[in-house]
Amino acid sequence: MTITYTISKLDTDYCINKYEDGNQDGAIPIDGNNCDYVQFLQYLAENGDSDVTGESVPSNIKQDSDDWLFNKQLKEYVDAVTRLELDVVVASDDIPATVDVTTTNMETGTQTTETVRNPLIVEDEEQRAAAQAVVDATPQPVIDSLNN
Repeated sequence: MTITYTISKLDTDYCINKYEDGNQDGAIPIDGNNCDYVQFLQYLAENGDSDVTGESVPSNIKQDSDDWLFNKQLKEYVDAVTRLELDVVVASDDIPATVDVTTTNMETGTQTTETVRNPLIVEDEEQRAAAQAVVDATPQPVIDSLNN
């Protein structure tokens, strides 16, 4: 399914039309509580307005899109920092560095045991790396907003 948008100006107001696979799906009210409008703001934030046809995107809608993106980045940053503040899962007496995984070939009944890194430790490392990537990619103004 391909979704496209067109902006029309009616007197002093603007109208956003949503199309799915070339067929008009409806008009979107400029209302932050409307899920289609929020979806349009997300589209603008992630893709820019070069694919939006009709009138230029009005400044108030661009601002709403910028605000949506800012708030999304802020939430992701806070979630990432919170994840990084949790205790690291490391090998200990309670959590072994490796575990044995036994698999059975259903056709032959042969069992094979393989020693692998503990999935709990691997998952923690992956989550931390993902959280650190979010922190590293967060624009400075988003971070600064938490310090003001």
